[in-house]
Amino acid sequence: MGCTLNLYNFDEAVVLKGERICSTRKMCDCIIFAEKEGEIVVCVVELKSRAADAEEVAEKLANGAEASLEVLRECGGAANPSLYLIVLAKSWRRPEYRVITRKSIVIRGRKLKVIPARCGASLSEIIPGS
Repeated sequence: MGCTLNLYNFDEAVVLKGERICSTRKMCDCIIFAEKEGEIVVCVVELKSRAADAEEVAEKLANGAEASLEVLRECGGAANPSLYLIVLAKSWRRPEYRVITRKSIVIRGRKLKVIPARCGASLSEIIPGS
């Protein structure tokens, strides 16, 4: 069985498959648009059934984040949503975990940290205040 992310406590969410949004760049597995306390929340998610390679994950998350903001712009959505970069893996090698937790990705002037978690985690546990 592959890696999954549970959407418990999110009554409404739209999940887009990353490769369907853009097939010409390395792309995250999915982008989740949800509402939390009246605010648009965008989660760019990479799911790894094997150990995660930090540099590849960072590239996929960055491309996914840019694509998610473009989708919001085209749909007339929030210009500055809460944006989370999440990578789930079945197992973490210590060096890769260290690299990914120290990694910051700059998206349109916003410096974002990558949030690592284990496969099967709930989005409400990953996002602060959910």
